Amino acid sequence: MLFMDASRSKQRAVVRFLVAEGERNVDIYRRMVAVYGEFSLGQAAASKWCKSFREGWQTISDLSRPSQANFEIIIDDSTATFDAMFIVNRRVRTLDM
Repeated sequence: MLFMDASRSKQRAVVRFLVAEGERNVDIYRRMVAVYGEFSLGQAAASKWCKSFREGWQTISDLSRPSQANFEIIIDDSTATFDAMFIVNRRVRTLDM
Protein backbone atom coordinates (compact mmCIF):
# COMPACT_ATOMS: atom_id res chain seq x y z
CA MET A 1 0.00 0.00 0.00
CA LEU A 2 1.39 3.42 -0.96
CA PHE A 3 0.55 6.55 1.07
CA MET A 4 1.22 9.64 -1.00
CA ASP A 5 0.00 12.23 1.51
CA ALA A 6 2.32 11.67 4.46
CA SER A 7 3.87 14.67 6.13
CA ARG A 8 7.48 14.55 7.20
CA SER A 9 6.48 14.72 10.86
CA LYS A 10 4.20 11.68 10.44
CA GLN A 11 7.06 9.78 8.82
CA ARG A 12 9.37 10.80 11.68
CA ALA A 13 6.82 9.41 14.13
CA VAL A 14 7.00 6.09 12.26
CA VAL A 15 10.80 6.22 12.40
CA ARG A 16 10.68 6.90 16.15
CA PHE A 17 8.36 3.91 16.62
CA LEU A 18 10.54 1.58 14.56
CA VAL A 19 13.67 2.72 16.41
CA ALA A 20 11.89 1.92 19.69
CA GLU A 21 11.09 -1.51 18.26
CA GLY A 22 14.83 -2.06 17.66
CA GLU A 23 14.80 -1.95 13.85
CA ARG A 24 18.07 -1.24 12.04
CA ASN A 25 18.43 2.02 10.08
CA VAL A 26 18.62 0.29 6.71
CA ASP A 27 15.51 -1.76 7.46
CA ILE A 28 13.62 1.33 8.59
CA TYR A 29 14.55 3.11 5.37
CA ARG A 30 13.47 0.13 3.23
CA ARG A 31 10.13 -0.06 5.03
CA MET A 32 9.58 3.68 4.61
CA VAL A 33 10.24 3.46 0.87
CA ALA A 34 7.93 0.45 0.57
CA VAL A 35 5.08 2.39 2.19
CA TYR A 36 5.68 6.00 1.10
CA GLY A 37 7.48 5.43 -2.21
CA GLU A 38 8.84 8.60 -3.80
CA PHE A 39 7.38 10.64 -0.93
CA SER A 40 9.52 8.85 1.65
CA LEU A 41 12.23 10.51 3.70
CA GLY A 42 15.60 10.18 2.01
CA GLN A 43 18.09 7.65 3.31
CA ALA A 44 20.31 10.31 4.90
CA ALA A 45 17.34 11.98 6.59
CA ALA A 46 15.98 8.67 7.86
CA SER A 47 19.41 7.74 9.26
CA LYS A 48 19.75 11.15 10.90
CA TRP A 49 16.39 10.78 12.63
CA CYS A 50 17.19 7.19 13.68
CA LYS A 51 20.40 8.42 15.28
CA SER A 52 18.61 11.29 17.01
CA PHE A 53 15.93 9.02 18.45
CA ARG A 54 18.52 6.49 19.63
CA GLU A 55 20.31 9.34 21.43
CA GLY A 56 17.12 10.18 23.31
CA TRP A 57 15.55 12.84 21.12
CA GLN A 58 11.77 12.74 21.56
CA THR A 59 10.22 15.41 19.34
CA ILE A 60 9.40 14.77 15.70
CA SER A 61 9.49 18.42 14.63
CA ASP A 62 12.42 20.33 13.18
CA LEU A 63 14.31 22.84 15.23
CA SER A 64 14.66 26.28 13.70
CA ARG A 65 17.94 26.77 11.90
CA PRO A 66 20.16 29.82 12.29
CA SER A 67 19.98 30.45 8.54
CA GLN A 68 16.19 30.76 8.61
CA ALA A 69 14.62 34.19 8.72
CA ASN A 70 13.93 35.14 12.30
CA PHE A 71 10.85 37.20 11.44
CA GLU A 72 8.49 37.79 8.56
CA ILE A 73 7.18 41.02 7.15
CA ILE A 74 4.35 41.76 4.77
CA ILE A 75 5.08 44.46 2.22
CA ASP A 76 3.03 46.18 -0.42
CA ASP A 77 4.19 46.80 -3.95
CA SER A 78 6.61 49.48 -2.84
CA THR A 79 10.02 48.18 -3.81
CA ALA A 80 11.71 51.19 -2.23
CA THR A 81 10.42 50.13 1.19
CA PHE A 82 11.66 46.60 0.64
CA ASP A 83 15.03 47.76 -0.61
CA ALA A 84 15.52 49.89 2.50
CA MET A 85 14.60 47.00 4.80
CA PHE A 86 16.81 44.57 2.91
CA ILE A 87 19.82 46.84 3.22
CA VAL A 88 19.36 47.01 7.00
CA ASN A 89 18.71 43.28 7.52
CA ARG A 90 19.51 40.76 4.79
CA ARG A 91 17.63 38.00 6.66
CA VAL A 92 14.25 39.53 5.78
CA ARG A 93 11.92 37.10 4.00
CA THR A 94 8.95 38.21 1.93
CA LEU A 95 5.63 36.47 1.44
CA ASP A 96 3.76 36.68 -1.85
CA MET A 97 0.14 37.64 -1.34
